[in-house]
Amino acid sequence: MIGNISKTVLNRLKPKQNEIVLIDAEAGLEHFGRRVDAGCDLILCVVDPTFESFTLVDSVQRMAESAGIEVAYVLNKVDDTVRQPMTERLDSRQVITAIPKSEVLFTKSLNGDPLDVDFQEIQPICDFIERFEKPSVTFKIL
Repeated sequence: MIGNISKTVLNRLKPKQNEIVLIDAEAGLEHFGRRVDAGCDLILCVVDPTFESFTLVDSVQRMAESAGIEVAYVLNKVDDTVRQPMTERLDSRQVITAIPKSEVLFTKSLNGDPLDVDFQEIQPICDFIERFEKPSVTFKIL
């Protein structure tokens, strides 16, 4: 039901040339099955340091490639013990930034408090989205 509503809303959006539509979706592959990804130019995956997260990333990468959609990654909950294993699992050209593991952020999120924590690692995400250029459309004349 929600997937159909999302797809309907997204199909009705008519962004202008320099407008960006950013969708925050739950982790999972259901969106691909519902074709909510149709018309997407970029999938930005937040990757946690878990086996399940990397399993999901592998599937998203395959599905995005087959649909011609670019994928970029934000590493999440990163500390010195997980940084190297996480970066070795991904193409470094697709990694935008790494958000540090933070007890303050975790506690605020757990309690439902506003996330007013300022991380300098957020800026590369904003910069990437701002600089992202939609792929040019090529028409074939048959």
